[in-house]
Amino acid sequence: MSESKSAPVWEEENLGQGIFSNLLEPGVLTIVADTSAKTIHDVTDCDRLMIYSKVIAESTNRSTVQ
Repeated sequence: MSESKSAPVWEEENLGQGIFSNLLEPGVLTIVADTSAKTIHDVTDCDRLMIYSKVIAESTNRSTVQ
């Protein structure tokens, strides 16, 4: 029986960076979002499904206390 070896952490990080870099290529994120929306719509049979891509994530130093 052969032992399964996990990839070193740096290889996993490089893979993740490569995937993220590919998503940033022009038009790719739009294609992924469109395909995802259609697939989720078909599976859930909801009336409308929207994926917003203007703001995907945000990090801020603003305090919520006023």
